[in-house]
Amino acid sequence: MSKARRKVNRSAPPRKKACQQCTEAKARCGLEKPDCFRCKSRGVPCVYGSPSANMSRTVLTSNAGHQDGNNGRLDLGFGQPVNGVGTPSQSSASSLLQTSASLEPTSTEPQKDTSPSSEYEPSVDNKLDFAALDLCSTTDSSQIRNRWMESFLPSPSQRPKILQEYTVQYLSCVLRTYPKCMLRPSGLPPIIHPLQFAGDQVMPLPLANCYSLVRLWYGRASGSESIVTTTVKQEMERLLQEYQSYDQMELLAAFQAYLIYALMAYFSPVQGYCLVDHTTLVSLQELAWRISLTGLVCTAELSHSRPKWESWIVASAKRRTLYAMYLFHNVFNSICQLPNYVAEELHDLPVPASKALWEARTRKAWEREYDCHLSTWQGNELCISELWRSPDTGSSERQDRIDQWMQGVDEFGMALFAITAHIHGC
Repeated sequence: MSKARRKVNRSAPPRKKACQQCTEAKARCGLEKPDCFRCKSRGVPCVYGSPSANMSRTVLTSNAGHQDGNNGRLDLGFGQPVNGVGTPSQSSASSLLQTSASLEPTSTEPQKDTSPSSEYEPSVDNKLDFAALDLCSTTDSSQIRNRWMESFLPSPSQRPKILQEYTVQYLSCVLRTYPKCMLRPSGLPPIIHPLQFAGDQVMPLPLANCYSLVRLWYGRASGSESIVTTTVKQEMERLLQEYQSYDQMELLAAFQAYLIYALMAYFSPVQGYCLVDHTTLVSLQELAWRISLTGLVCTAELSHSRPKWESWIVASAKRRTLYAMYLFHNVFNSICQLPNYVAEELHDLPVPASKALWEARTRKAWEREYDCHLSTWQGNELCISELWRSPDTGSSERQDRIDQWMQGVDEFGMALFAITAHIHGC
């Protein structure tokens, strides 16, 4: 190397290094001094200048796609890991490693972290513990599991439901945005609660993989279609093979991830590849059945009292994911020219909660909002069946209850209301 070249290298400014906590978590560091925003919001010490940690991060990021033998995950170079267990065979994995570099965006701008931001993380005084959830089941889980059969062999009690062409188009426009939400910094589809994996909670592997694969799907390079679709398909298969061994939080994450994959592959398909068919719907309903067995409502909700925050978060996320799955099933059947029926098994489940409750960041704020919620509904919370056609549809009492709910509803609840209004009237 020439003297001039060595002189340039010596005078080049050093690259800013992330703090040790962000490095170990493989998270984006804001580089604020003395404490970065992520560490400050988590209430943990922020330490800069750990050469070994920074060297480890450099090695990991420079070898995107290298399988870590310690945890069985495959890093695609997109900020989140993909599990190496049940993923492509050795030959297909090798192809993925060769193409993963070309799948990265070509922009020279720093890549933004698309995983949920630490701004959602509760403070030290609001630690979340999902170990002891108080949930119960009020639905006929077997009907959820066998829902797909009603399209072919409907039972006499089923009420038909007609979706007009423009209703299907509207619903498709809404559902296809859910996977794309995960491409944005801090992006979350409205079926995933921001605090499912906040604070000290480790993001469940199904959702960690989902963040990587969604970005891989939408950012794929020309010629990589085969390996991308194979990777997503085999991750979906892995979830079906392993879900029975998951705890409740992992199971919820698996259900959400599988639905995201189905929406992504159905509404943004890769030409020449089909990942979504009737079998996919059967698998979704199998996961939904398993979810329902562990409870879809908080025990306290049934007695019109305030539940534990953690229990409410999980129950609400379960119900939202379940509703989204049913809506997707309606679209799928309509496009396949199969009949749809009213989901009688969901009759008593609550409608999606208000935006203030869903987006509450602290326990104190959530409890305050929930107390207001209890005083508003006086022991008779609006149920999903009240949005369906019945003798009370259009009555002043029913309209008052729906109006009360809509005053605080978020975009997910508003979309759900729009669909039911198109189908059942209001």
